[in-house]
Amino acid sequence: AIVGTVSLLFVKCISELLIQTLDQECGANQFDHWFTYVAIACWIPTVSFWLSRMNTGLAYYSPLLIIPLLQCGFVFFAILI
Repeated sequence: AIVGTVSLLFVKCISELLIQTLDQECGANQFDHWFTYVAIACWIPTVSFWLSRMNTGLAYYSPLLIIPLLQCGFVFFAILI
């Protein structure tokens, strides 16, 4: 669940960078900076890992068991981080 939480942090960072890019008053293109590409490069493997682990869990256990467990872990680590 901690990997899902980290992927959430990366996607929040990417969304803020896109908001700054699209903001007419700011006018700063965030795709000119290296950090945007690092955030995207870090987000892709974390979300891929999170989805593959969720699919593996769903293959072995009932969705009524695994989804609440994954969401509880996800929320727990989101609060800690």
